[in-house]
Amino acid sequence: MKSGGKVKVLFFKAKKKDVDIDPYEKLLAESNEFAQIEVYFAPVLSYVFSLDGMEQVATLLQIQIQHKLEQKISRHIVLTSPRAADAVVSVISKLGLKPDVSDDAAVITIPNTFWYVVGNETGARLRKGGLSYQGSESGSAQELGRFLIEKGIASVTFLCGDKRRDTLPNLLSENQIACEEIRLYESVEEETVIVPDGFFEENADRW
Repeated sequence: MKSGGKVKVLFFKAKKKDVDIDPYEKLLAESNEFAQIEVYFAPVLSYVFSLDGMEQVATLLQIQIQHKLEQKISRHIVLTSPRAADAVVSVISKLGLKPDVSDDAAVITIPNTFWYVVGNETGARLRKGGLSYQGSESGSAQELGRFLIEKGIASVTFLCGDKRRDTLPNLLSENQIACEEIRLYESVEEETVIVPDGFFEENADRW
């Protein structure tokens, strides 16, 4: 859409948190197609943490810590979304886990526990909780799956939401890698979607 005045754009999604400008808004602002734009966001989904799933993760991590001097059980934990990372950070906080030293670059050491993520944002949120990770350069679940296969991992724990895709579990299954799933959050439809007053009326000639 192009006109002499401002172009108003409405995204039916939540505005991205922890950034000065949402990536979609930035893309439009940098585009030569529009001289001036006003961007609005109307969330249609919200996300609720699963208390049962978070308890499962807490128990899993406590077992790893208790086995520090006993039988070593390697645990490879996979996350493909920032929301799963937020849930993990909440669990870490409730368990009172902290880095061994007082240093911004220090990480929390959980014996024989290895974290893998898709994308820099998921990794950054996990890092806020003091955890180190691998695989953030993977741009998709499929790429991360190949990374795990190349490492020769026998089993993983996949922390996900209720709407997760089958890409990663199917790829791991096809390569004889056991995949235990723990659902950490659920998607909930917003009862009311708030649209700026007059938005559709003002833009009626563009539909």
